[in-house]
Amino acid sequence: MRGNVFLAPIMARQIPQAARFLLGQVFGKTTKQTANVRVSNLELDEYVLKYYKTPKELFVHDPKEETESGDVVLIQELPVPRSTEVNHILSKIVYKIGRTVDPVTGRRCTHYSYLDEDPQATGRESLSMDTGSPESQQLTQDEDRLNLHGQSKINEGTPV
Repeated sequence: MRGNVFLAPIMARQIPQAARFLLGQVFGKTTKQTANVRVSNLELDEYVLKYYKTPKELFVHDPKEETESGDVVLIQELPVPRSTEVNHILSKIVYKIGRTVDPVTGRRCTHYSYLDEDPQATGRESLSMDTGSPESQQLTQDEDRLNLHGQSKINEGTPV
């Protein structure tokens, strides 16, 4: 048992340190191969016992010059800093700007709907009103009766 205690520090030195990855969004480029990335960290306020987002802006080396402003990227901390300010390298572009993909289904999407989705197939109503349905005909009759854009037809003789 005593021998295992002395081996622990030696074994700890043999295990490589885990690479630290961060997820952030590109908000600009300083040079061709350096991108500005904003990363949000959660910090605990010990008085209130609540976590708050604290944004941090990092300079990231982009060797292939493939990022644009708005891209969501995965960055990796460099073991040896490249310069005094550039301590991270671009690992992967998670989402290109304008090409958002739902991570569960793998389909392209915008906000709350898929781009290849048919509104009638999912049971959702489209925003355009169908004039042939009985509900829309009733609405147009009610609008005509009330004449919302002019004087009311109910009280034609008296001014409103």
